[in-house]
Formats: sequence, C-alpha cells, structure tokens
Amino acid sequence: MFNRNQTNQRNQKSERIEQRPRGVLLIGVQKVLGSVGELGHGRMRRVSLKDLIRKVSQTMQVEVSDLLSGSRRDKVSMARALVSYLAVREMGYSGVEVSRTLKLSGPGVTKCVEKGKNIIFNDENLRNKLIN
Repeated sequence: MFNRNQTNQRNQKSERIEQRPRGVLLIGVQKVLGSVGELGHGRMRRVSLKDLIRKVSQTMQVEVSDLLSGSRRDKVSMARALVSYLAVREMGYSGVEVSRTLKLSGPGVTKCVEKGKNIIFNDENLRNKLIN
C-alpha cells in the first residue's frame, strides 16, 4: 500500500493536472494537424462502405470480389489500403466496422490506414479522383 506521503503526492499531482485549462491541448493539436493536412474527419462526405469500396475498385480497376478477398496482389492491397484510409480517417468509420467489411484483423486495418495515407499523400492525381 501507499504511505501517507505518497498519497499526498499523488493527490497534488492530480490537482495540478485538473487545473490545466481544458481544450488547450486539443486546439493546439488540431491547428498543427490541420495545417499538415492530417486532420481528415469531415473532408469527405460520408457514404456507405459498400459505395466507397465500389468507387475505389473502379478507380483502381480492381474487382470488388478481389478487394474483399484475402488477395495480396499489389493493386488489390493498394485498393484495400485506400478504402481503409478513406473510411477511417476521412469519413470517421471505426476500425472495427472497416475490419468486418474488408475481412481484416484490427491490426491489419491499422496497417492499411497508414499505407493508404502514404499512397494518398504521394499521388496527387489519385487523391483528386477519390477525395474530390
């Protein structure tokens, strides 16, 4: 157990944290991420995951059935990554929803989101096709 001195130190620490103005950190993060283009929620109109999958598969010229399968072909995995990124970061879907739809694990969706982010930010033509 804690002795009295340790308990007092913990209480003082929590009081200092609670005295910090709320929202200051969040606003700072939003300004920084927004300027980098990382703050994605709300940039794209939220559509159903099925519609998003159709749009990405048409753009990438990949069959929807391939996208939903476990195929590891480059073009298919790239399309899967784009769907994951757009759904999670741009439209606000949860990773769980995306994992169920794409039949991926939770960590698989996280990896796809990062891969999709890199693809989107490095290919301006593709970004314009999908986001606009």
